[in-house]
Amino acid sequence: MTGFGIPELDRQLDQLLESASKLTDMQARVAEIHGQGEAVDGKVRVEADNAGRLVKVELDPRVMRLPSTELAEAFLAAAQQASDDVARQSSGLMNEFMPAQAPNIDKLLRTDYSGLRDDAAEAIKRISQSTNPIAELKEQLGRLTPGGTPKPPASESTP
Repeated sequence: MTGFGIPELDRQLDQLLESASKLTDMQARVAEIHGQGEAVDGKVRVEADNAGRLVKVELDPRVMRLPSTELAEAFLAAAQQASDDVARQSSGLMNEFMPAQAPNIDKLLRTDYSGLRDDAAEAIKRISQSTNPIAELKEQLGRLTPGGTPKPPASESTP
């Protein structure tokens, strides 16, 4: 709970924090995705990484008896299956990450919170451009105050 004392803002920011945490988890899970494909009764097998690039090819020696055009078609079919498998797994992760109750940023930015609106917009902009969104989110949330006067960033504070 962020505790700004404005229930709608608190709820939206809590959801934003949760989404940022889920994004970090999703990035790690996307990196682990590998798709599988096969053709000619498993005699041609391929594996693709999370970008759909082939990272492994296995050919059963018996498949070498096929005419080159059939072997090429089998290889392409297995590669397409692997690519489709990566896409299916990636789509499943996106569906997990984008729940129906995701924060409504537009509503958050349209609401007048006595000066907090512009500060929140700047915070969201900084978070979206950050290479470490969770750390930036924590930094920006620490700067927002219910009265609408932002605290200076930690780097600008004087001891």
